[in-house]
Amino acid sequence: MTRTRTESIRRLIRFRLSTIFWIMLAVASFYSGRDWERSRQRVATGGAVVLASGSSHVISFSSKVPRLYVDNPDIVTVTPLSPSAMLVTAKLPGATRITVWENNLAEPVRFNVEVQPIDRPTAFAR
Repeated sequence: MTRTRTESIRRLIRFRLSTIFWIMLAVASFYSGRDWERSRQRVATGGAVVLASGSSHVISFSSKVPRLYVDNPDIVTVTPLSPSAMLVTAKLPGATRITVWENNLAEPVRFNVEVQPIDRPTAFAR
């Protein structure tokens, strides 16, 4: 009788441990898949940034950015603020693209940047 009871307790413990293992595996794959999908969408769709001449915008990333490239540096300037953030400053009206390589992504992230001229109303307009 003791042997049967001990055996049933062992089966119950194995069942509970395997259930906990599978639940943890499902939760981990859900969260890692969600982050991967979000990164994939960002790479596929890219980002769009619209700035006025002379203004700036901070772009932050989830991981370090070891390399970036600006197609037309006459339109925008990119200044690193930290290993995972950059400041984009608009210089001249026009459009360009910023390509960023993040550590955790295989494909680069591309941002289309449009710089619009500032419409300044004249103070002495009649």
